[in-house]
Amino acid sequence: MKNTVFVSLFSLFLVSACSSGNSASHLPSPLELPGAVIGSVFENATYGVRKRRVEAYVAKNYLAIRADARKGGGQAIEGALNVAGLKGVKRDRARNELINDQAMYFHHVVSVVDNLINNFTALYMPNRREDKLINGFSYMEARGVIRDYADQNFEALRIAIQQGQGKALDELTSRLNIQNEQKRQAFKQRAKPLYKRIYLDLISVLLMVNS
Repeated sequence: MKNTVFVSLFSLFLVSACSSGNSASHLPSPLELPGAVIGSVFENATYGVRKRRVEAYVAKNYLAIRADARKGGGQAIEGALNVAGLKGVKRDRARNELINDQAMYFHHVVSVVDNLINNFTALYMPNRREDKLINGFSYMEARGVIRDYADQNFEALRIAIQQGQGKALDELTSRLNIQNEQKRQAFKQRAKPLYKRIYLDLISVLLMVNS
């Protein structure tokens, strides 16, 4: 964090020097910078550190957080709230959302569909056009195939996407009629980097929005 703050302030010094009437070699002292600007630098650096800590905690404890939500609370959820620095009403609100809206945070089929449909269309149509067939499917038909499979096999597909391989991804590529082996492998390999966005970011965003 100290390095981030130093770099940010140094950049501001350079900007101030270049925009001032003085020579470009003049670097203003921190006292010459507006207080709101300095405060913003420290606030942004602090936010960045907390965001990385929250994301790391959620990635490491996803299953425990989900288990806590299913039983109405627990140490993993409280740990997430602690890492995010949530207190009082904000803490209660975030906890209640995780517990009461599990379909959103732990069975978000739409998030799976939105990400995998882009993965699928990229194999056959880099410049996506929803009025064209994609490997024999209309855009909405392909979404429906992914949605139905993800809803029925959510956990198996989650694990397969996390690993970038597995029976669930193999079955999904078959349902999407991806017969070319190179394209099948590409679909699976491209799915792995989507894991964080599909399964973890919703929880991290909830915690950060309330912090």
